[in-house]
Amino acid sequence: HHLWLKDTHSVTCVNLTTERFVDSVGDVLKEFGVEEDIQDLFVDIDNVVWLMTNKGLYCVESKRTYPIRKGVELQDMDVFQEKYLLLFYNNGLMEVLDLKTGKVLADSRAYAKELASKYDRSSVLMNAEQSLFQLRNGKDESIMMKLDPQTWQWKTLLQLPYHMNNFTLQDSVLYIPTSYGYYTYDLKTEQTTHVEQLQMATGDKLLTDINAMAFD
Repeated sequence: HHLWLKDTHSVTCVNLTTERFVDSVGDVLKEFGVEEDIQDLFVDIDNVVWLMTNKGLYCVESKRTYPIRKGVELQDMDVFQEKYLLLFYNNGLMEVLDLKTGKVLADSRAYAKELASKYDRSSVLMNAEQSLFQLRNGKDESIMMKLDPQTWQWKTLLQLPYHMNNFTLQDSVLYIPTSYGYYTYDLKTEQTTHVEQLQMATGDKLLTDINAMAFD
């Protein structure tokens, strides 16, 4: 019943039951049973909270700590198919861990090492129809990829010289808001389209940066 809002070096928490901001986020974190300093916080596809400490990545639900690589930034994570823990680092590396044993099963890079600095600023993940999609942004450019869970290799779907901000799924189509309108990616046909300008009710067209999209 909590909504977590992350920013650089800070976390804000909203109690969705009371619809109020939590006065002391530290008190909520203490309830998870972690005594070490918390360096980062993540939430997986099942809304389970994961906390990164100097000992590793701690799962609040299972009370288990998983090892993470040293010398690189753990940028994102998720649980895939209820049996794999996927760890995403800022250098483009992905590690696959067995959720039960913690053993590293595989690792792969989405792109060559020399391209890592182009997409090292942020990561957004989407579990959709038995596949995993990822957006990565750098200072200026962005890339969207699809993971093959059979080989743990990536397929590049879209590369842009500007940012892709997020994505949402509706009727087997991914909608990707960007700095210039939005893109769609059809999961069934694998076709991509670009809607650069929005058609307004007045008949005017609007060219704008779209941060997020949702369907009601």
